[in-house]
Amino acid sequence: MRLLLWGVIIFAIVMLVLHVKKAAIQRRDRGQENPQSPVEAAETMIRCAQCGMHIPASEAVLVQSDLAFCSEEHRLKHFSD
Repeated sequence: MRLLLWGVIIFAIVMLVLHVKKAAIQRRDRGQENPQSPVEAAETMIRCAQCGMHIPASEAVLVQSDLAFCSEEHRLKHFSD
């Protein structure tokens, strides 16, 4: 009876160790399958001379090197005032 008890204890320990190792391997593999997506570079933001809203430089309506607008409408409004 004593031998059977020791056998069950050893079996339980072996199963626990195998389970922990399997879980660690799955966690490691899960991290490798989903690499982080590359982060896009931040774009320079420019302030509209008419309303003050900040917009990406690629979307700005540029007039001079120091004037930028969020839309053609604001460019026209700025120069008509």
